[in-house]
Amino acid sequence: MALYESVFIARQDVSSSQVDGIADTLQKVIEDGGGQVAKREYWGLRNLSYKIKKNRKGHYALFNIDAPAATIREFERIMKLNEDILRYMTIRVDEIDPEPSVVMQNKGRDRDRGDRGDRGDRGDRGDRGDRGGRGGRRFEERHDDRPPRGGDDKPKAEAKPEAAEAKPEAAEAKSDAAEAKADAAAVKADAAEAKADAAGAKSADAEAKADATEVKRTDAEAKSADVGAKSDAAEAKSDDAEAKSADTAAEAGTPETEKKGDEA
Repeated sequence: MALYESVFIARQDVSSSQVDGIADTLQKVIEDGGGQVAKREYWGLRNLSYKIKKNRKGHYALFNIDAPAATIREFERIMKLNEDILRYMTIRVDEIDPEPSVVMQNKGRDRDRGDRGDRGDRGDRGDRGDRGGRGGRRFEERHDDRPPRGGDDKPKAEAKPEAAEAKPEAAEAKSDAAEAKADAAAVKADAAEAKADAAGAKSADAEAKADATEVKRTDAEAKSADVGAKSDAAEAKSDDAEAKSADTAAEAGTPETEKKGDEA
């Protein structure tokens, strides 16, 4: 088996208990696939670097996993199908750190800094008198007398892990944008191909209509020729009948002519 680290972001309008339910379901998928979850953390509701599906915030959760590759594929398939999960990322690691993650350490440090305890009753401070001018010279003197405060570097140090976390999300956003552009180009190509097919179909239809018109014209000519042939045949029959009638009349008139000749 191999070691993996996986983080998913859930929608901002789900509750933390629902996020725990999603994490429990994913953990069961890992365990049913023969793996185990070495560490699991809920990082809380955090600001997103950019809006994802109209969400400005998201619930973050971390898994450190020891599982086969087939189990990880099923684990990611379940996350992809879950509509409450906005993004997820799983990477392979060489080892799993048993200590709390940097995000959890920062959360603990912020909580300790925010709880300053009960400062008690500070009593009546009385009349503090004329404290004199509080101009820039007095500030400079106090600033010079005191050692430099190193507290200003802490926010920068704390911001570095968050910036490191934002980089994979930005890379994923660029990948999504590139994929969207490729899909748009494919759609345009399909539309152009459909138009070309429609133009070809129209041309073929026009050719078919022209062929049908030619066939009709040829058929009309054939019918006309047939009518002419029938008329010629009828005329020939009429001529033949007249010829036969003339022959009959000629045969009938020959004896009478001969008799008149003898009498003469």
